[in-house]
Amino acid sequence: HVPTVTAANIRDVLFTHVSRKSTLVSDESNLYRATGQAYARHEKVWHHQTQYKNENGFSTNVNENFFSLLKRGIYG
Repeated sequence: HVPTVTAANIRDVLFTHVSRKSTLVSDESNLYRATGQAYARHEKVWHHQTQYKNENGFSTNVNENFFSLLKRGIYG
């Protein structure tokens, strides 16, 4: 559990659990800007522009659906 989401604690969680050889896929939030530079590639989806799949075919929908189901299972 992360009580408050900050760029620093997102970085710490990602660096602990995700290989930096990976492609990081995120929304346009500034929280991922610096962290994304440490990965092999950083693909962004621009939700505020009603984009749900970027020009390279990347989407965050699977991630969002997974965490929605996880939270529903935890909180009921």
